[in-house]
Amino acid sequence: MNELNSEEVAKYEIENRKNQINNNFKALLIKVLGFSEAESDINCNKFNDLEKIKIISALRLLQYSENINKEIAFMGVLVSIFVVESLAASGKQGKKDKFVDFMKENLQKNEKIELLSHFLFSDEYKFREGPVLPLRHVMFKEFDCDCKFKNKNLIDNVDLCSSSKTSPLCYCLEWLNQNIDKLDGYLDTLLRYLYEMRSSIVHDSLPVLFLPHEEGSLMDAYSINGSFRSYESYMEPKEYFKIIKNCISQYLKRQNS
Repeated sequence: MNELNSEEVAKYEIENRKNQINNNFKALLIKVLGFSEAESDINCNKFNDLEKIKIISALRLLQYSENINKEIAFMGVLVSIFVVESLAASGKQGKKDKFVDFMKENLQKNEKIELLSHFLFSDEYKFREGPVLPLRHVMFKEFDCDCKFKNKNLIDNVDLCSSSKTSPLCYCLEWLNQNIDKLDGYLDTLLRYLYEMRSSIVHDSLPVLFLPHEEGSLMDAYSINGSFRSYESYMEPKEYFKIIKNCISQYLKRQNS
């Protein structure tokens, strides 16, 4: 049997590495994002080897972040933001803008509304001064100024507008559904707040919990430009990660489509 020459060996090794990359890429699309085999084959042909390696690394990290113990779910959320950054803004300036644009472009309408419904915020405040309560959805102020909407819907008690989890009806969410053209603008605000929470951990070393680790809500605060902002979250980790995975799936499917 003739031995392979050095050129043939090199060619075989390159082909073998390419096959390993393709197999790992497709396996992670199926396992992490729930792609079918046909969908994984289609997406495998969209990207070059370097792009596939980057996506493989991102999906492995996402898989790890989702499996982090619920009691330290904030670490999983932080890692998931890094995953989106790696896909949207790897090595680039303006990471916050890239993160926000990536999410806005790839989330579905119902997912955008779900994210907005599960987070309440205060205005910025100085340390020791404390937040003005109650915390509100990011669209609350514009809703509260819409006298026409409130009169039409016989709304005179805006204290009911606090959380879709604790109130039978959240009026500012109802207002948003009737002013859906404003959805992306308020999602932009929410995503920037989430990125500020990420930066509070990374740059100020201030722990931020992001999500409750058990059923119910979480109230916490994070630092921003020498001030603070309080927030309340009602989103369970599994709901959050489902949205993030759907967002990344949509991004991959849109590439070169």
